[in-house]
Amino acid sequence: MQRLYFPDLLFLIETKQQNDYVCDIGVYLDFDHMTFVPPIGISGGLAVFRKEYVYVSCISSDVHMVNLHVQYKAFQFYLSCIYGGTGPHTHAPASATDPNPQHRHVLWERLQRLAVSRIGGWMICGDCNEITRPEEKKGGRVRSLSSVQNFNTMIEICGMEDLQFKGNQLSWVGRRRTEIIECCLDRVLVNSEWKNKYPFSDTEYLELAESDHRPMIISIDYQVRSRKGLFRYDKRLFNEHEFVETISDAWRYTESINNWSSKLDHCRRTMIQWKRDKKTNSAVKIQELRSQIDQALRDSSVTTEFIQDLRVQLNKAFLLVFYHGLTKMKRSKNKIKEMFDKNGILHSQDETIALIAEEYFLEMFSRSDNVPLSEVLPTITKLVTDEMNQALTR
Repeated sequence: MQRLYFPDLLFLIETKQQNDYVCDIGVYLDFDHMTFVPPIGISGGLAVFRKEYVYVSCISSDVHMVNLHVQYKAFQFYLSCIYGGTGPHTHAPASATDPNPQHRHVLWERLQRLAVSRIGGWMICGDCNEITRPEEKKGGRVRSLSSVQNFNTMIEICGMEDLQFKGNQLSWVGRRRTEIIECCLDRVLVNSEWKNKYPFSDTEYLELAESDHRPMIISIDYQVRSRKGLFRYDKRLFNEHEFVETISDAWRYTESINNWSSKLDHCRRTMIQWKRDKKTNSAVKIQELRSQIDQALRDSSVTTEFIQDLRVQLNKAFLLVFYHGLTKMKRSKNKIKEMFDKNGILHSQDETIALIAEEYFLEMFSRSDNVPLSEVLPTITKLVTDEMNQALTR
């Protein structure tokens, strides 16, 4: 998921590894700051990775929950990353898939106590290891409404509701002998204040891949953004014979056009259309493999060996996207994400940042009280010697 989506904050559950090992993973994925909760034996383990520009204050952390306050651009809210798998006593190891509700109700009670004094936007996300109603489970023993009452009580008292989502919400898939069981164990809950602040946010449940849980992508936004991608030529396409012929035909078509800008624009649109028709993007291959794995994991007739072979192919496809994505990510680090105006007010919207910069430089170059250039130049350290200058100008 990191190789394809490059999130600003990443929450990992059931790391089953000590902090040093998990820290190495975070560094490899190019995250700047990390919060860890080590596993108990080989069960559990939590980690939160974040970028430098995401300001996070860790309020508390234990085997059940990492409680944070997040601030990024115009976003500011409480975030509780939870794990309902392990038992309530940190000194007693418990199964990461322990179905005993007596272990989980302790977490629900803690969240209810937090709700009493918590003011502001609040999000709860993670592996709840619980459902809200029998319809959120397919296969296996039928759950009664009374068995999920504690979880629903917590949701009601905390004033939470599911964040709007897309994808398959049956986020966990497992096999019990020859039967496939699917449950909605992972979810994102928000209170009304959070939802009102960021009404255009949503959760996407991705396809199953390496884990038996679906990864979730949470997109947070307070306004609808129109996105127009930049055109970049992919030099790999030059090896596609059909592509070269298509662009050659497009260029010959523009022979009657005298405007070079129009010629290039026509070829650019032809390239974009060709890529859409042929689907050469590596991300398409990844999507196809993820869909195959998702279907295979939910089919009891598919062998483990076949699933493992698909996962090997997926990892190879991911590598190509990962290295390409690293280049894009390094480029995005140079982007100005927020700026103070002359009144000291911080702005994060791209349009406002552009206006502030424009106003700053207009004022700079239109001022009449500028220091004369003859007074400024002597203060600059001379790095190019006269000999170097003569050699460069020969």
